Amino acid sequence: MENTGKEDILLVDDNPENLKILASFLTPKGYHIRVALNGEQAINSINNKPPKLILLDIQMPKMGGFEACRRIKSNKETKDIPIIFVSALSDTTYKVKAFRAGGVDYIEKPFHMEEVIARVEAHITLRRQSVQLEEAMQKLRATQNQLIQSEKMVSLGVLSAGIAHEINNPINFVSTGAAGIKLDLIDLISVLDLYDAINLEKPSSDSVNQLKI
Repeated sequence: MENTGKEDILLVDDNPENLKILASFLTPKGYHIRVALNGEQAINSINNKPPKLILLDIQMPKMGGFEACRRIKSNKETKDIPIIFVSALSDTTYKVKAFRAGGVDYIEKPFHMEEVIARVEAHITLRRQSVQLEEAMQKLRATQNQLIQSEKMVSLGVLSAGIAHEINNPINFVSTGAAGIKLDLIDLISVLDLYDAINLEKPSSDSVNQLKI
């Protein structure tokens, strides 16, 4: 599998010959190679520009591979960088310690080109897929939040419509009743006016007595 992304790979080993061999394997595959001779140099290089992958020797002066790995993994900016340990130490104890320190793989010296390339490409691909998955998850969470907000607005609209309906029912009842009462009052006023008119036309008792005299 040819690499076309020019991913940075940091090679960390106190032996320049090992660095030369690893670089000769990986450069033709399209990777951009950076080198460091010990853990301190590696930390400085990583902090300046995080690589996509680190091949890290265990036994080095100033700062060994295990300590360098722990420092890289303790930094939130660099903790996700895959680290493949490389060492002439074949004892299982060292391999276990390497994985516990945060390594994702372990390559024994002397190097075999096909093995180095296969492991590097596998972890580069896994890291790329992990980043893509995280980006997809972030987009999914953003979409989910938008849907939740939309559903809240829809629910609020339904709730508002329900409240309006509950309010409108008694208002309509009162309005209808008020219209009926208005008609009854009009009728009552008409009766009262008629009654008053009849009383005005009816002669008083004094007038009747005067007519008898």
